[in-house]
Amino acid sequence: MKSVALICFGKLKTPGFEGAVGEFSKRLQRYVDFKTYELKPLPVEQKSEAVRTRVTEKESAMVLE
Repeated sequence: MKSVALICFGKLKTPGFEGAVGEFSKRLQRYVDFKTYELKPLPVEQKSEAVRTRVTEKESAMVLE
């Protein structure tokens, strides 16, 4: 059976996201092994675009590991 993973940084507490993930999980579980991983987000010291880009790149590297 194939596997599908949803990897997100932070908790899925927003009602819209939580409901959508629950619905997709219910639908996909018949066809694939579906798992959700909630990783701890990296802190963003400044709100500048350059800092956010670096944080996104670090998080991407974490996912690939």
